Amino acid sequence: MNFPTKKFWLIFILLFAFSSTYAQVFKGPQSGKTKLIGIVNFKSLPQSIESKTKINISLGQGPSNETATGKNAYLGITNTEIDEPNGTLETVVNDQLFANFEGIQQTDYEPPDPVIAAGTNYIVIAVNSTLAIYTKNGTKISQTDFSDFFNNNIDDLFDPKIIYDHYDKRWVLLVIERNELNQTSNYLIAVSQSSDPTGSWYKYESNACLNGSNSTQLWADYPGLGYDDNAIYITSNQYSFSQNLFQYAKLRIFKKSELYGGSETINYTDFWNMKNSDNSKVFTLKPAHHFGTTNSAYLLNTKWYSGASITLWRIDNPTNSPTLVRQATVSVGSYSAPPDAKQKDSNILISVNRVGTRTQDVVYREGKIYTAFQTGYNWGNGTVSAIKYEKIDVINNTVDIDAVYGSDNEYYYYPNIYVDAYNDIFLVFGKSSSSEYAGIYWAYRTPTDTRLRKSQPLKEGEGVYTGELWGEPRWGDYSGICLDGANNNQIWFYGEWAKSNGEWSTQVGSFRFAPVQFSNLNENNSDLGGQLLINSVLSVISGTEVGFQPNSENTVKTLASGDVNNPSDRFDNNKHNNWNKNNLSYLISNNFTAFDAPNQSQKAYFKQLFPAVVTIYTLENLSTNNKELSFNDPWYLNSDGTQGNNFASHTVPLNKTNVMTGAYNQSTGGVFLDQNPDPNDPNKPYYSVKADAQQTFKAHGENITGYFLGWEGTQVDFEYPDQQETAVVFHSENAEARAVYKGHLASSIARASGYNNGRRICKTNDGKLHLVYEDDNTIWYTYSTDNGHTWAKEYAISPRPYSQNSIAHSFKNPSIATNGSNLYVVFEEVVQNNSSTN
Repeated sequence: MNFPTKKFWLIFILLFAFSSTYAQVFKGPQSGKTKLIGIVNFKSLPQSIESKTKINISLGQGPSNETATGKNAYLGITNTEIDEPNGTLETVVNDQLFANFEGIQQTDYEPPDPVIAAGTNYIVIAVNSTLAIYTKNGTKISQTDFSDFFNNNIDDLFDPKIIYDHYDKRWVLLVIERNELNQTSNYLIAVSQSSDPTGSWYKYESNACLNGSNSTQLWADYPGLGYDDNAIYITSNQYSFSQNLFQYAKLRIFKKSELYGGSETINYTDFWNMKNSDNSKVFTLKPAHHFGTTNSAYLLNTKWYSGASITLWRIDNPTNSPTLVRQATVSVGSYSAPPDAKQKDSNILISVNRVGTRTQDVVYREGKIYTAFQTGYNWGNGTVSAIKYEKIDVINNTVDIDAVYGSDNEYYYYPNIYVDAYNDIFLVFGKSSSSEYAGIYWAYRTPTDTRLRKSQPLKEGEGVYTGELWGEPRWGDYSGICLDGANNNQIWFYGEWAKSNGEWSTQVGSFRFAPVQFSNLNENNSDLGGQLLINSVLSVISGTEVGFQPNSENTVKTLASGDVNNPSDRFDNNKHNNWNKNNLSYLISNNFTAFDAPNQSQKAYFKQLFPAVVTIYTLENLSTNNKELSFNDPWYLNSDGTQGNNFASHTVPLNKTNVMTGAYNQSTGGVFLDQNPDPNDPNKPYYSVKADAQQTFKAHGENITGYFLGWEGTQVDFEYPDQQETAVVFHSENAEARAVYKGHLASSIARASGYNNGRRICKTNDGKLHLVYEDDNTIWYTYSTDNGHTWAKEYAISPRPYSQNSIAHSFKNPSIATNGSNLYVVFEEVVQNNSSTN
């Protein structure tokens, strides 16, 4: 809090014995009433300017029996993080800030206690004891003092908190009021009447000295301001006026329906004197900023100055009959108060230790609660101040992240935390060292990261900060951070930095991730559900939007149904075919760049599979048992997860019964229809088949060599039907592709080699024997140079049978003759339609 100029107060620490008797967990609930004290229009307020008269803000200390020096080495960290890491993950790209401008400069008060909220069009920032409205590009709209805003020029107004309620599109401002002479203390609350902060606000004065309706003569300090879809939650540490001794923590609950309505009198519910599980007094309890629909509200507190646990609290039925539950004591790595911070070119230390390890703001999202606070840590060259941040599962009361962030010989202090819609974690904090002036920094950790990335400056310090409180430069007492009210992927930072003239100023900055939505879709753009894997780390359900570093390179992999009993590239008879309707992106993994642009998506498209057959056919109907063909399915998912154009050999027929690698590699299978190759783009995926030049078949117990003739089939097309390897396109269900073989010196008909009136063999002057015969309605020719012991591969000297205009053409009854050097062959062409044969 603040005190009038030239009037200073000390907050004494009274030592008393620790009671071993365990009392009740908390007191309350008690109800009370708050009154409306007026309506103010921001545009009508006088404009303030930064002044140079300094008034110091007191900072109440914690329970006296828990006082510690905070100078000891820090032990027992669960997960430590160095801010100057060497790993690939933390290689720094200087992320582009989408806003970065100076905020409110030095006022009459120190420390400034900077806070920020961002709505749809404006941001509102506050310090002790000034409030300002800016556009998001940094144009100041208005600035006024709390004394003018609340029409109160008598009392001390300090410790501001500001939120933009994304549920109801309202701004809520909280300021602590304290009058030492009259021994009064109030929560001054202002609520905007719309989403426009430049318009009118309701103002309320809620007596902080009351527990319910019972007077206590205690004043409030270091407040918390939380909210959900039902209520506003205010917390504070309560101190005695007489000796400024901490008594207990307090919680006050307001129904939003009443608070936002501007009623003359509104109701509240109080709880106070909460205890940790070891019966120690709760100090600095903080309510969460909630996102999503919740049945309960959450709060938490750390231990004062040192500890190894966090106490998690829950409020049920906040608007009807509120109940407070100490839900869990969550064990974390130990923490202790940090030392004061060094700064460049000075032996004056920045005040850090006096705030201890008290909880900073809290965020709840999707069953997780996040907070950050300062701690001491020894990285190797002595204890410095560092940041401890937590992610706690409130469903299972377990810790997801318990980490310390900092760097050797550097001091990190007054952190605050927020989480965007994609569960990216952001920190804002002060930082200095013997070689660095005090400035404001930020860092983030995405769900695919294993730790926070390297810090980046929002504004580096420009000089030594001197301060005026008992020769101790007061800093903090906290930093501001919030989510943008219009873009759930954008975070705003607000903090303090040292100017070259020894004063403080503040800086506003904003960063946003590039949003990308991930989906598994069918050809009609219907969501199939299932899962996708981002950057080999983060698994998300279909339809999820994730934020990425702008202009970063990333990967996504569809996991389809995600069921271990089903293929990872399938939804029943739908198989992954392409990404984003780009036929070239056919692998189940896809690389993409996340740009700073709206409506980005990565869509895994699945197409229906249809049964098909790939087999071998011989003109003589020879047995094809154990014969093989090669089939290439570029969509085929190998057992090691790879894909590509790799032929695999299989016995025929390749169909759903005799499992086809690629097309039928799992319990369901088939091929995509109409996957045509593109001669102008060899990267376009397509099916292809390959046959051996010859194979050995059995007939009547003898081996018969079969020679490849070409490809034919039903409801299929071949790119090169006369070549052993060719692309194949399946056009319909049960389409069949056949590799055709001709048995050497074999025929399917009895008259193949002779009739009494037809010569089939002759000999030329060079000693060669020449043979013609009929097989499969085709005339074949071969020759022998060793008097018939071996014969050359035959070839057709007639066309193969064909149909044209419903007329069938076939060829038979060949005869061969020679005049010694020339050969002459004649044969019949049979033309047959439905009524006659010629």
